[in-house]
Amino acid sequence: MNNTIAMVTTESVLPMNFPNFDQDYVLWGRLSLPWAQVNADLAQWLTDQNYEYSLLDNISYGDALGHEQQQHANFGYTIHNTRIWKTTNREPKLTFDWESSIIAQLPLDHAVVTVTRQQCGQVLPWHQDRFYMLRRLYPNDTRPIWRFLLFLEDWKTGHFLQAGDSVIHHWHQGDCITWQPDTWHLSGNIGCQTKWTCNITGFLKDE
Repeated sequence: MNNTIAMVTTESVLPMNFPNFDQDYVLWGRLSLPWAQVNADLAQWLTDQNYEYSLLDNISYGDALGHEQQQHANFGYTIHNTRIWKTTNREPKLTFDWESSIIAQLPLDHAVVTVTRQQCGQVLPWHQDRFYMLRRLYPNDTRPIWRFLLFLEDWKTGHFLQAGDSVIHHWHQGDCITWQPDTWHLSGNIGCQTKWTCNITGFLKDE
């Protein structure tokens, strides 16, 4: 699987067997949202810089993943080419009315929706997710933490992701994918138009 999104229907990926799929990623389905409102809301934040952050803004983690993250600077990545705009980059987070509709369509508890904007020429280098926010907020919840990725616009030339060995492109607005929590992945915008996506992170429901 290394080209366009591979379809796995919602019915075939039930929460009870969710961690057991053997692909780099799966398409959960195409979510239904008030897309006219989504488009209008995104347009209002197209040039805002207050919520921008770089992976290299904090490379002080003292574990193996932190060491891996520190190596990005040695490969030519800087705070200038790794910036991403995220609604969780400030307190309180920026929240859109339609986020509740996203959460209602996914099998997650305590879900946090993070709208992200990647400008042209920006990359998010090879990394694993840490899920620090949920682990900090719910330290006694031992259920697996999963993250879904929702595409807020149709694919455009130069927009891509990679999860494991699979390169993902040619998505449609509303497509929602996920991968195993420990999967290494990256994201890039080497096109000429802004890339909008949305992360939804939460504890996988027991049933």
